[in-house]
Amino acid sequence: MKNIKRWQFYLLSFTWGLPMSIVGLLVCGVLMCLGYKPKRYGHAFYIPIGKNWGGMELGWFFLVDSNEYEHTLQHELGHAYQNACKLGWIYPIFFIVSASRYWYARLVRPIDYYSWWFESEANIIGSEVMENEEACSD
Repeated sequence: MKNIKRWQFYLLSFTWGLPMSIVGLLVCGVLMCLGYKPKRYGHAFYIPIGKNWGGMELGWFFLVDSNEYEHTLQHELGHAYQNACKLGWIYPIFFIVSASRYWYARLVRPIDYYSWWFESEANIIGSEVMENEEACSD
């Protein structure tokens, strides 16, 4: 997964990972119309918005808070690879569970958010992708 070329990532994002990529295009399209500027990170694009909330992966795009922490960027890029290369059409199910866990931890009681394989794997994938210089080439 870490050696995937940009064109392969895009092809997979808009075939196997199509549901989340469509959501990402719509959400980020609206944000760009409102004046937000996308930035590239690895093969994906992201938009910084808001403060102190983390991030959210939406297929080919992701959103992060305005701190733009490297860890958060890597984590969300890892989710983009999970969507495009592994989970594809069932990724939205994991997205919903992950969002539920996030809100549970914020509103009910703290949990180890990264104890779930889906979240810890996103950290690993994102870190591996960004460590590999060729992974971000054409």
